[in-house]
Amino acid sequence: MRRFSWLPLGLVVVLPWLTWIPWLEYDAAKAVTDTPLWIWTVATFGFLGVWLMQWDKWAGLFVVYLAVRCVTYDVPSAYEVLVLSATGVIFLLVVQRAALPTETIVGWLTITGLWQVAYVVQQAFGMDVLWATGDLHAMFRSGTLGNANFVGAYLAVIGAVASWGLLPLFVLGIVAAKSLTGAVALSVAALVRLRAPLAAWLLSGAAFGAWVLWDGAVSLQIRIMVWLQAIRQLEWSGWLIGNGLGTWSVLSPTMRRDPRTAGAAGIGELFAHAHNEYLQLLYEAGLIGLGLVLIWMVVQRRMFRHPVFGGGAVAVAVTALTMFPFHLAVLSATNLAVLGLAMRDP
Repeated sequence: MRRFSWLPLGLVVVLPWLTWIPWLEYDAAKAVTDTPLWIWTVATFGFLGVWLMQWDKWAGLFVVYLAVRCVTYDVPSAYEVLVLSATGVIFLLVVQRAALPTETIVGWLTITGLWQVAYVVQQAFGMDVLWATGDLHAMFRSGTLGNANFVGAYLAVIGAVASWGLLPLFVLGIVAAKSLTGAVALSVAALVRLRAPLAAWLLSGAAFGAWVLWDGAVSLQIRIMVWLQAIRQLEWSGWLIGNGLGTWSVLSPTMRRDPRTAGAAGIGELFAHAHNEYLQLLYEAGLIGLGLVLIWMVVQRRMFRHPVFGGGAVAVAVTALTMFPFHLAVLSATNLAVLGLAMRDP
């Protein structure tokens, strides 16, 4: 950290020359109230990112970049993204250094996962032991997470970590929830964990493609429509640095109101999130933000080969393609824990 000790003093020197920046502009009320809080908190998280770089260079640099983007996009949503991302990186690195035995951790995760399986199955039979409105929950078969894809993604990650002997139970839970996201994620994780040959991958891909063509997969088609619409909205600056942290739901009202992408076929999706974490990161933080995350994944690629948690890490990466697991408290905590554990030495 000593090598970066000049940064705070450097900030003191340059601040008076940066009053043209929105959060440093002169305004009597803002200068007294908002500006000091904003400067100190954003700068603190920036320095925190620099500090984290000594443990994980690319994760820490990602936090630094988000702090810089907060400087140029002075809105509460940007600050929220910075805070959640920084705390998420800290959580990830703390879990990576957890001293608990692997067997104990897997046991805890397995128990919580099987509880969700049992809950989804009883909902499939029209029962709900926690809520009186059983019919509603039976229809969605969402476990205690409120959405079928949420619980499907949750079961996929834990099912890929649990003992192979319990895999049929997790498959049962995903099938009962009717979660396509969970089914695909667990399938891919199983292929990776089993070190399946190319033929198995090709056969699985062909089966999935045939199913989509036969069934229609309306929800997937609408997602693709929204993704293409979002990409068309990006200008050159958006491609480079993004439209601003947390701006997806602010700058994409047409996506949420277009009858083709909101309420089509009676599914009523509003797309307050992109249903694709990679695309949303590109939309909000540009190729720089997405690139930092992808570089981190490449540098930490051994986590996908971890003998115990590697399958879970793969499932996390797959679920992020069609939903928003890092924008949900339960899923983000579980996913970061699994990624951190997969980064440990076997």
